[in-house]
Amino acid sequence: MRLVSGLVAVLLCCGVISSEKSIYPKQRADCSCTAEHGSLHDHHAMLLDGSRNVSLAEYRVPRHERTQGEDGRPAGLRFRHLGFSDQPIRSAGARDKRRDSQRAEGDCNGENEQSLFTYLKSCCPPASDMIVDDKSSLYWKPLRAGDVRWNFEKFLVDPEGKAVVRFTPPVEPAEMEPVIEEFLRKWNVKVQREISAMEDLLSDLMIEQ
Repeated sequence: MRLVSGLVAVLLCCGVISSEKSIYPKQRADCSCTAEHGSLHDHHAMLLDGSRNVSLAEYRVPRHERTQGEDGRPAGLRFRHLGFSDQPIRSAGARDKRRDSQRAEGDCNGENEQSLFTYLKSCCPPASDMIVDDKSSLYWKPLRAGDVRWNFEKFLVDPEGKAVVRFTPPVEPAEMEPVIEEFLRKWNVKVQREISAMEDLLSDLMIEQ
């Protein structure tokens, strides 16, 4: 069986005032991205060392490649962790030394937020209504309902660059695995139908010739 292209995970290392995650419940919110919202692949991000402004279209994967394991689980899945640094992380002392997958510091909220985050928040509602009581501690303006609330919020993005799910900070990567696998099962069905339809069309064309 063919496997669809890999799922991209975007882990946002940005937040409000601290890297403490325990105050938030473990929750998720489904995104409702459409073609009108655009795609992750429409945006760019600077590498942490400032050497290159990377088009996120580079993470696009061909729709039909790789194989699926006999147990139905994805085999050879292309999964990427994209980390983004924001000023609150540094001020809280929560510096991530794993620099290979990180992008340079940039705002995820406020008037200077990066276009990537504008896109993600445009179709992914907050996974929790919680926010700090003392809004004077929030460094960005204007405040918006969809803002990233705390460090380590996470978004899952599908192979076509469409945001799928938004997670609160306490949700660990291992806890996201069932969500990813369920999404891929549904995506595989969709792609297999497309493949079958394409094969039927090619077969009909060959018969006509």
